[in-house]
Amino acid sequence: MALVMPCQAMAADWTRVNASTLVMKGHIERAEFARFSARFDDRVRRLIVTSEGGVEFQALQIAEVLARRGVDVYVLGYCLSACANFIFAGGRQRLLIGDAIVGYHGSEISELLDEERFRTNLAKRLPSDGAAWKLAWVRRLGERAQAMYQHQGASTKILDLSGCVVSRSGENWEKFKGDEDTGGTEVRSGSTIRMWIPSRAQFAAHGIAVQTADPKAVAALGLATSTLKAGMARIDLSGAVWGEEGVPAACRG
Repeated sequence: MALVMPCQAMAADWTRVNASTLVMKGHIERAEFARFSARFDDRVRRLIVTSEGGVEFQALQIAEVLARRGVDVYVLGYCLSACANFIFAGGRQRLLIGDAIVGYHGSEISELLDEERFRTNLAKRLPSDGAAWKLAWVRRLGERAQAMYQHQGASTKILDLSGCVVSRSGENWEKFKGDEDTGGTEVRSGSTIRMWIPSRAQFAAHGIAVQTADPKAVAALGLATSTLKAGMARIDLSGAVWGEEGVPAACRG
């Protein structure tokens, strides 16, 4: 699911700092895996990412490559939504630069926890052929996500937990089309989407080890070591909840 920002999202920009370092900054769009593939090769050992999220399937495809090739993922500023769901999880090591954050607000695959409810909601929102297509597509997305997380020794339950933590009241779909690259729906919301920023202990509980990047190593790449506040003008975290305190009792069982 794409996170809708309060202003127009920037398409991701992919650049090579050096032979072993790839930098991605911006929104994950429909053809993002192709743009990633055009810049990626076997020499890449680390990905530096700054992203508000975007199309889940594109992020998952990128994560699958990172996981297979053992690429480290560094977060510069923020990695949110689809970036957190998949790209961050796909890293061999996952490192935060300075005061960077990783934030979640659910995933479409978590809808499969209550498939009957999901099926009913699809029937209300989409034509019958579209509802069947969408359900099958989300199942395929879920199977691939499970395989990638298992490869990483991690659990997709962090995605289910984030979907429980975050309120999505006022959400609606528009512009449905059976598009394999995106899942066929665009989401717009009439209310502020809340974000959950897990603690490192919560990450660890789901098999996702998080480290702090060595400032000297970051500086050697010509990157700033503390960028969150300067880079957050486009990101609304006013409704965010942080760590254990943000998890309602109903989500802890």
